[in-house]
Amino acid sequence: MDTRKGVLVMNKYEELQQKFNALQEEFDMLKAEEEKLWPQDGDNCWCAEGDGDVYPYDYDSEWSWHADALAMGLLFQTSEEAEQKIAKMKMEKALRDFFREREDEPVDWGNLRQEKYMIVYDHRAEQFYSRYAQECQTAGVIYTSSKEAVENAIEHFGDRLHVLFYDI
Repeated sequence: MDTRKGVLVMNKYEELQQKFNALQEEFDMLKAEEEKLWPQDGDNCWCAEGDGDVYPYDYDSEWSWHADALAMGLLFQTSEEAEQKIAKMKMEKALRDFFREREDEPVDWGNLRQEKYMIVYDHRAEQFYSRYAQECQTAGVIYTSSKEAVENAIEHFGDRLHVLFYDI
């Protein structure tokens, strides 16, 4: 092999080696990130199920029911997290029903003049109170068209409303 051809081959080899090393590094980083994901097959998890109970499982990604429960946010690392989710869902349902029974008209986000009321928690004062919106809707908030319904709900449910708020 002539020297010039040998140099070209070595240069190409070094170029490919650098590309390979970069790809290997990226692959290793992605693999490390994948290992951090929860759950992995065989991991212990807790499921908040439709009957209101919490059940332990060993996660199996091949079981479509586990994948569906995970996608819906119903699998948790601890039983406490799962129980909190169930309690929150029950309170959301109770609050929606409470509001529905007491409002004169349903919330209409197309009506920007209508006041829509919600329950908020003031961390400084450590108390619940009503607040209203007209055109700005916040994700995950339960609204009613009745301020009185919010005030009655605060009185009726009291501290049980804490389950709707995280880290309280």
